[in-house]
Amino acid sequence: MSALGVTVALLVWAAFLLLVSMWRQVHSSWNLPPGPFPLPIIGNLFQLELKNIPKSFTRLAQRFGPVFTLYVGSQRMVVMHGYKAV
Repeated sequence: MSALGVTVALLVWAAFLLLVSMWRQVHSSWNLPPGPFPLPIIGNLFQLELKNIPKSFTRLAQRFGPVFTLYVGSQRMVVMHGYKAV
């Protein structure tokens, strides 16, 4: 097999794994509160201001409600923001 064939096969395999990962995340979260759609492997890290996490949670709570789902890496978290949610 040529180098180009191996490269194409690896790209197809990586795309397949990415699609399976996304499908599993979507279908495993049907009973969870709403939240932003996570990216594979890194989750919602790019949607958080790491220097000001409370501000990020406030912004997400305004969009998704006081209880929302968030992924940090591949770890799923349910966040309750505000006194009424707790």
